[in-house]
Amino acid sequence: MFHHGWEPAEGTVVERRVVGTLPAGGGFGIVVHEYLVEVRLPDAEPFRAKIQQKNDETPHVGDAVQVVVNPKNHKHVAFA
Repeated sequence: MFHHGWEPAEGTVVERRVVGTLPAGGGFGIVVHEYLVEVRLPDAEPFRAKIQQKNDETPHVGDAVQVVVNPKNHKHVAFA
């Protein structure tokens, strides 16, 4: 498992923007989004982290999301 040992948390998407595209077949590119997510852990102050995602079904500003957080460095956050 890629994020083994990371802590589950809840977050809210604060900002979403396109940061690029990746080449794909048929002349279409895969859009890469960068998200600013406000993360809430049970025993810590809320903080904001950036997450990049390349996917067609992506969250929007204001959406509640499930994330995982590296307990050693809260700068490392990923969508669950």
